[in-house]
Amino acid sequence: MNPFEMTNGAPETSKLSALEAYSNRAVAEIQAQAVLAKRFPRNPKESVDRILQDCNRATLAEKATYTFRRGGTLVTGPSIRLAECIQRGWGNMIAGVKVIEKTPHDSLMVAYAWDIETNAYYSTEFRVAHTRDTKSGKKDLIDERDIYEMEANQAARRVRTCILKLVPGDVVDAAVERCSQTLSASVGDIQKARVAMLETFKNLGVTKEMIERRLGHRVESIEPGEIVTMRSIFNSLRDKMATVEDYFEIPKVPEEIVKTMEAGNATAKQRVEPAGEYPAAQEMIFALEEYLYSKTLPAACVKEITAALTGGESDPAKLSALLEKAKAAQVGQKE
Repeated sequence: MNPFEMTNGAPETSKLSALEAYSNRAVAEIQAQAVLAKRFPRNPKESVDRILQDCNRATLAEKATYTFRRGGTLVTGPSIRLAECIQRGWGNMIAGVKVIEKTPHDSLMVAYAWDIETNAYYSTEFRVAHTRDTKSGKKDLIDERDIYEMEANQAARRVRTCILKLVPGDVVDAAVERCSQTLSASVGDIQKARVAMLETFKNLGVTKEMIERRLGHRVESIEPGEIVTMRSIFNSLRDKMATVEDYFEIPKVPEEIVKTMEAGNATAKQRVEPAGEYPAAQEMIFALEEYLYSKTLPAACVKEITAALTGGESDPAKLSALLEKAKAAQVGQKE
C-alpha cells in the first residue's frame, strides 16, 4: 500500500474494517449465547434452589431489600443486589445498561434484560442529568468520575426493574422471604445488635431519640424483626434511595418559623420563652406549630399552615378553621 495515500496516518478502509469486525463479533457472541441457552435450558427447580441457597448468606440478606416512604406509606422491595443474584441463579439471562448519547448536560441511556431461552426482552430508556442536588441548589457535574457515578446510580434501579419484569414474581417473593428469615436468624444477640444499630445510624445523624420516636417505644425493648426493618432503612439511606426526613422526625423548628422568630415577631418570642396565660389565638398558633413538627400532614396542608404562620395570621376564626383542617388531615393520614 502506498503510504502517501493514507488519510490522517491510517487508511479509511481500516477504520471501516475495525467497526465491521466489532459488529460481527458482537453478533457472533449473541448467537452463541442463544445456541447454548437452547442446548442447556434451565431447570426451574434447580434455578430456584440456587437462588434460595444464595439467600441463606447473611451478607447478601442484609442488602437484599430496600425501604422508602411514598405517600405516607412505607414501600419495601428487592434491591439491585438481590436482583443480580436472582438473575445469576435463574440462568440464561443477561442484563445491563448502555449509553446511547452523551451531551455536556445529560446522558441518554437504556437499561435492559433479556431472557435468552424464551427470547423475552424488556428495556427502558431514560436520561440522566449531569447535576447533583445540594443544600444550596443544583450543582453541575464536570468531573468524569462524578458523571459516571451518577449514571451508574440511576442505571442500577432501571436494571433491577428490567430483571424483575422477566423473572416470575413468586420466585422473587420466595427470595425476599428467605432473606428475611436469614436476617432474623443472623440478629443473634439482640443486645449487641442494638448497640451496633445505634452506632451505624449515629454516623448518618440519626439519634437514639429519633429511632425511639419511630419505633414507638424505647430502644432497649426492640425486637429482632424491628432490627431487620431498621437495617433495611439504613440500606436505603446509605444508597441514597431516601433521606433521613423520609423515616425520622427531625427535632427542629421549621425554617419559616425560625425566620419569624429572628425577625422579632412578638408571638413567636412568647413561644420560645412562655410567660403567663396566652390568648386563644396564640394557643391555636402553638397547636398548628405542633402539627408542623409532627410531619404527619399532607404537603398541601403544611403549605397552607406555614403561609398563615409566616404571614402573621391572628384571626381566631381563620386559625380555628386551619386547626380543624389539620386535625381532619392527620386523622385521614392515620386511616
